[in-house]
Amino acid sequence: GTSWERKRSKIKGKRIKTGGGDLGKAVKNETEVELSLTYYKEEIEGKVIHEIDVYNKVAIVNGKDLYEKVRSILS
Repeated sequence: GTSWERKRSKIKGKRIKTGGGDLGKAVKNETEVELSLTYYKEEIEGKVIHEIDVYNKVAIVNGKDLYEKVRSILS
């Protein structure tokens, strides 16, 4: 049988640059977008895998909170 995972991503930031291919009938269009992100979050089956929040000093990578110890020291 087929196995499905529910994945969700959320990003915040601004577009820096956009480039695109040619528009036309039956033309393959490959668009390029460059973003400057202030927030990125990826969840799989409701579990946070990655979360980067520049303003709130959150850095979760592979489910591990890299800033947890720093925040506890500063609290």
